[in-house]
Amino acid sequence: PNFEVIKLPNATAETLNLWANKTLTDVLIFVDESVETISEASLMELAKFAMQKNIGAVGGKILDKKGIVRNGGIILGGEKVINFAHRGFSKIDSGNLVRAQLINNFSAVSGVIAIRRECFQEFNGFDAENFNQGLFEIDLCLRLREKGLRIVFNPFAEFVQNGNSVVENILQN
Repeated sequence: PNFEVIKLPNATAETLNLWANKTLTDVLIFVDESVETISEASLMELAKFAMQKNIGAVGGKILDKKGIVRNGGIILGGEKVINFAHRGFSKIDSGNLVRAQLINNFSAVSGVIAIRRECFQEFNGFDAENFNQGLFEIDLCLRLREKGLRIVFNPFAEFVQNGNSVVENILQN
């Protein structure tokens, strides 16, 4: 599949929607400004999964510079409202029930999110009215899940994060 990476500094939902509407590729891959792509293969891994009709969005394993997982999918509920799956595990650690090394479903993905362009358009993209400054990717994932689409974590697509993501900054405030 052909894909477009959309990575903008200080991106809002509104500006990401505008960029997404300019592209004609099959898959859109939104990358938080704090995240770096390790390889083209990781992007292709996400794009291939995003093309499946029963998948709404797919995200990868986001590591720090030392190879420790910062984000392996989003879990809603529990001790905090928003929790990062597999956080603190080594990138080679199997995690809880081996899930850090398996392709599986989560409430949401953030940091890097791949979605079919037609699906993004069908769901009217990110909600710029209510989530313009952040959490828009989590909101989109919840809307996709509500319509029966899967939100997938793919541990074979690895990325490196430098500093905090937009979601982490919001959660700290």
